[in-house]
Amino acid sequence: LGFAFAFAQGVITFETTTHEFGDVKETGGPISHEFNFKNTGDQPIIISNVQASCGCTTPDWTKTPVAPGQSGLIKAQYNPLGRPGQFNKSLTITSNSVEASTVIFIKGNVIPDATPAATTEVAPAVAPAATPSVKATEAPAKKTPAKKPVAKGAKKPAQKKATPAATK
Repeated sequence: LGFAFAFAQGVITFETTTHEFGDVKETGGPISHEFNFKNTGDQPIIISNVQASCGCTTPDWTKTPVAPGQSGLIKAQYNPLGRPGQFNKSLTITSNSVEASTVIFIKGNVIPDATPAATTEVAPAVAPAATPSVKATEAPAKKTPAKKPVAKGAKKPAQKKATPAATK
């Protein structure tokens, strides 16, 4: 006789596992999306951790147990500042669900903001010659005479000692 044991367990079922932001402005501030899931199993689901693939993505999630038939969420916040171009970030969810690890994704394209100085100003081909600027009220700097180096082993000139004046 063979026995099949079926363990009661929660099942995490997402409405969608990928969110496409499309084009977003680099300086438009952080963007976020909430992934909704439902526990389609017969035991509560406890999410123990959500790990983003890099520091530019901040996760948040339902911290309380999600009962069978109930819903929870995973929030992914992405900061596009300083990250122009395509992005595709993952969030790995660790839980007591049938599948202990589930991965969801956010993606999009960060459009860099054009800076007016970069598009309208043209750099000169040759840098202008540097000219010293001296204000009319400034006195020219005094030059201090350089000390002559004394050769190794050479005697230093003797200094005259002050002698008391003789009294008569």
